[in-house]
Formats: sequence, C-alpha cells, structure tokens
Amino acid sequence: MRKKELELLRRKLMEKKEDIKKIVRENNREEKDFLSTDVGDIADVASDSVERELLFELNDNEKRILGNVEDALQKIESGAYGVCEKCGKEIEIERLKAMPFAKFCIKCKSQMEPHRK
Repeated sequence: MRKKELELLRRKLMEKKEDIKKIVRENNREEKDFLSTDVGDIADVASDSVERELLFELNDNEKRILGNVEDALQKIESGAYGVCEKCGKEIEIERLKAMPFAKFCIKCKSQMEPHRK
C-alpha cells in the first residue's frame, strides 16, 4: 500500500473515531434525560423503555465499531494495517476505502458469514 493511500485511510479512521465519539456522547446525554424524566402513564413508560433499550443497543454497537477503528489506527502505527487477520494476505484497497477498519479480506469474510439460500 502506498504512503498516500495509507494517510488517506488514517484520516478516514480518525474522522470515523470522532463521529462515533460524538454519537456516544449524545446517546449518553439522552440516556441521562430518560433517567431524569417523571414517570407518566403506562404508554409513556413503555415508549420510554423501548427508546432507552434502542439507545443502549446503538451505544454498544458504536462502541464496538470504535474499538475496531482504534485497532486499525494502532495497526497503522505498528505497520500491520491492511493485512487479513485470517489468511495474512493484503486486504484489497477498495475494501479498505469502503471500510477502513476491516479486519479480513473479502474472501475470508465471506467464508466466515453464514450462507444464505
């Protein structure tokens, strides 16, 4: 991978990291707002519960992605970025441009996913 491509991907990862942190901070603020609101009627409580559960799930997913982004940034620093964790071959540049925190090449990732009929 060329140095210019690597720097572009590093910048994309840094932007993604900041975007995720912003989302997590906003979700945390919303969670606190839910906890501080007065209890209303049963429909309000049920609606708030569903929204709170969605926020927790989204927050966990964003945290998982943030971990993957941070792993990718560390790999850039160590010189191991862009290498498939399963087969050890280079991950295609097109895949990294689309998903800069990819851990597997397309071939290995497709073998890992359940086959659909």
